[in-house]
Amino acid sequence: MPTRCPMSLPQLIGLQCVTCQKGINSIIDGAFCDQCGNPMHQRCVGATAEVPADKCPKCGGDPNANIAREVMRERANHLQKSHTINTAESITFPISKVCPQCGHTEFKKVYPNTYLAFAYDRVCNACGTRYSPPTPLWGALLIMAIGVIIGGVGITGFFFGFTEVSPRMLMRSVVPTIIGGLIVFQSVRLFRKTG
Repeated sequence: MPTRCPMSLPQLIGLQCVTCQKGINSIIDGAFCDQCGNPMHQRCVGATAEVPADKCPKCGGDPNANIAREVMRERANHLQKSHTINTAESITFPISKVCPQCGHTEFKKVYPNTYLAFAYDRVCNACGTRYSPPTPLWGALLIMAIGVIIGGVGITGFFFGFTEVSPRMLMRSVVPTIIGGLIVFQSVRLFRKTG
């Protein structure tokens, strides 16, 4: 069972719902919006008919409000700590050049949680959202070139294995061909993440 670290969100009871502007009297009745972090009543979800473009589509609140930013920052810290405590847990973050939550461009760098990364992950200074920058085009091309070279060695081994009728040479070529093919496949996936 994964180890969890506690999350210290602000006190919800007594805060004002961003949708109906009434106080939240119980944690059963209210919650922090899972999209922007603003306090809201459960019954008020989707109650706002028309939401301006700069407001949260779920609760209608301002994502840049102090309480919303504090909640989102705490959630990002909790996610980071949970990943540090349980490294076996696979966590993926959105890929974007700017914060995918609020569009803010300023960030702090954090270590990526993948084995293959060309840049540090980012945590938004405004709302605390963690995201990964896109893979640079040169990185995807480099990985593809490595895969082609390793796969080429394996395919060349196939040809020599058949012409020399050497089962040993044929078996040696299977491993690099498979590894090269997997690397090329991964590089094609990385092309989708390039900026």
